Amino acid sequence: MKPANNTTDSLNGPEGTPPRVGESLGRDAWRQFRKNRVANFSLYFLISILLLAVFTPVLPLQSPQVQHLGDKKRGIPSKQFRAPNLQPHRLEMVDAESTRTPLSKVISDGNSTSDPILQIWNDPGRLDQLLIRVRLAIFGDWSMPSICGSDHLGRDILSRLFWGARVSLAVGIIAALVSLVIGVLYGAVAGFQGGSLDNLMMRFVDVLYSVPFIFVVIFLVTILSEESIKQTLLTYGVDQITIFYIVIGAIYWLTMARVVRGQVISIKNELFVESARACGASHTSILIRHIIPNVISVVIVYLTLTIPSVMLFEAFLSFLGLGVEPPNVSWGLLANDGIQAITPIRIHWWLVLFPGLALSTTLLALNFLGDGLRDALDPKMNNR
Repeated sequence: MKPANNTTDSLNGPEGTPPRVGESLGRDAWRQFRKNRVANFSLYFLISILLLAVFTPVLPLQSPQVQHLGDKKRGIPSKQFRAPNLQPHRLEMVDAESTRTPLSKVISDGNSTSDPILQIWNDPGRLDQLLIRVRLAIFGDWSMPSICGSDHLGRDILSRLFWGARVSLAVGIIAALVSLVIGVLYGAVAGFQGGSLDNLMMRFVDVLYSVPFIFVVIFLVTILSEESIKQTLLTYGVDQITIFYIVIGAIYWLTMARVVRGQVISIKNELFVESARACGASHTSILIRHIIPNVISVVIVYLTLTIPSVMLFEAFLSFLGLGVEPPNVSWGLLANDGIQAITPIRIHWWLVLFPGLALSTTLLALNFLGDGLRDALDPKMNNR
C-alpha cells in the first residue's frame, strides 16, 4: 500500500484544494481592523459626526445666533437660561419694535432690507446658503425643540453644538493635514539625506521644541489680528479662522517630522531602494515613489492621534478667549460660555455638560480609531 502523503504546500494548500490567493497589505489591514469592534464603532461614529457637521444647514435646527430674550411688549416670557424642553420652535425675525414675524413670511414678502438668511445664520457661505434654502423648502419655519436647553442669551445649545462641530472638526482636520504635509516632507528629507544636513534640520526641530507652543500661538494670533494686517489678509480671502488653522497646523509638525525621519532611516538602505538607485532613479523619485509610501501607515496612525490633540488645543485656546471669536462658535467656546454662566446661586448644568460630552466622545473615538489602525497596520501584531 502506498503511504499517504500529508505534506502541505504553503502556497497551494493540501493536494486537491485550490491554491490560496495572495492578499495585499491593505486588504490584510482592513480584515484585521474589522475584527476590532471598538475601532469599527469609533469609525462609524466619527463618520456620522462628520456627515452631520457637513449637512448641519439642512437639519431643522434653530438659529445658532438669534437671541430669544422674550418680547416685553407682548408679554412673552424670557427663554434666558432655559433648561432642556421638548416644545417645538419656529424660525422668526425680530424687528426694531420687538415684533416677531415668521421667516417664511419675511422671505415671501421680500420687504427686508437684507437677506434674512444672512441675518439669522451669521452670514453663511454660498454653499451653506443653498443648503439652508433646501432646509426651508423641506421644513419651513419648524425647528427642533431646545432639547439641550438655551444659553444666557437665549440661543439654542443644540444648534450651537452642531454649528460648533463644523469649526472644531475643521480645525482638527485642516491643522492636522498642514502638520502632515510639513512634517512628512521635512522628516523624509532629513532622514534620507543624513549627515550634516540631517543634524542641522533636527537641531532646528530641537530649538522649536524648547519654545512653549502656547506663547508661539499667542504671539502669532496677536500679530496677525492687528487691524492693518487683518484687513490686508482679508483682501486675499484669509479670515481669522483660516489663520487659526494654519497657525496651529504649523506648530504641530515637529513630532510628525521626528517619527517620519526615524522610519525613513530604517528603510532607506533596504533592497528595493538600492534597486531603484541601480535603475537610475533620482533622489526625489526614490523619496516620493518608494520611501514615503512605505511610511504612510505610520503617518496615518499618528495623524489620527494628532487630530484629537489639535482639537483639544483649539478648545483650550477658545476657553482662554484666544481662539474662535463670536459670532462663530466652537465646542471650546461653548464650554467657556458655560463655565462663565455658572454662579454660586444656581448651576446651569446643561451649558457645560453637552459641549463637554460632544468634545470628549469625539476625542475618545479618535483615540480608539488610532489604536485600531496601529494594530491593523502593524504586520507583527496578531501573529501575522
